[in-house]
Amino acid sequence: MKIIFLFSFLLTSTVLMANNKFNAETIKKWSANQSAISDNTAQPFNETIVDSNISKVINEAITFRTIATNGLELAIFKSSVESGVFDFITSSANFKKHPELWSYFFSTSIVLVGNGAGSNPVAAYYNPYLGFAMLVRFGLGDEKVILQEATIVSGDDLAFNQVAKKIPSGLSAPFVINNEYINFVKFFEAKYPFIGNEPVNFNEYDDKNIKKEQVEQLAFKALLNLQILYANEDEHSLKNSVKEIINAIKIGKVSELSTILPTDNAITPELILLMPQVIRADFRPSYVMFGADNKALIFFINMLSPKVYGVMEYKVEDIPELVSLTFFDIKVDYLSNGEIK
Repeated sequence: MKIIFLFSFLLTSTVLMANNKFNAETIKKWSANQSAISDNTAQPFNETIVDSNISKVINEAITFRTIATNGLELAIFKSSVESGVFDFITSSANFKKHPELWSYFFSTSIVLVGNGAGSNPVAAYYNPYLGFAMLVRFGLGDEKVILQEATIVSGDDLAFNQVAKKIPSGLSAPFVINNEYINFVKFFEAKYPFIGNEPVNFNEYDDKNIKKEQVEQLAFKALLNLQILYANEDEHSLKNSVKEIINAIKIGKVSELSTILPTDNAITPELILLMPQVIRADFRPSYVMFGADNKALIFFINMLSPKVYGVMEYKVEDIPELVSLTFFDIKVDYLSNGEIK
């Protein structure tokens, strides 16, 4: 099977987030990449719209996510958010006890932006591991973008199943995540085209309070599994094996990776090193699945560029054995030789 890597978007998005600045050229790239898997024909690009509206929205949407990885209340405090928008989350007893659940949600979420030609741009923070997205509506002020409304949607709202309900306990799980992401992007781009001006009515979605609780339950389980991964400090623990592999990817030496990877691994050290170093430098576990037959799947991402993720498949016995290591660009379905469906 021929593996095709599409890292250009990741490098672009990482640079955007590092610089925190946007211009017409980079927004064109964002639009082109965001629309790459959409069945819709892209609307004509208008640099005036980009410079005055959508660049501000993208900047605000990404900045909000970046801060929210360290705490939702911190992001609300440091951003332009209308009073009460997130009360349905922050006023709950569960949030006060476990605010880290929403830090996890944002740190493993992917940002999409739409409705950029109108007065009500929309951003989505889609979490492919939990199968939920937070939709936010922005208002455009004279000098700044104001976050005015938020809701939560699931795959049930969008006519495809939640990832959390579908993921099997096996290596097919990465493909399920990938395909669910494709389904979500198709929904989002049809509902809120990138350069669009569609009416926005979040009341059409089901009760966000129920969805909030579902997200928190799934995030809690995800963090518990990560805690299990980190719990064993033994020299031959799964934790230390995962750490060794991530460090080897970061350092980027073919000889070191060759000694760690299974001899029949589909992705060679040379292919791994095609990834930009800025991506490889900060991988960390994001999601863990423990399955039957002493198998475990360890997903790991760069928090700034979560569209690329790696998956380690382990046989977990007395000494963990790495069975395979695979990388995915989340927009690419490798079941079809890297071609976008």
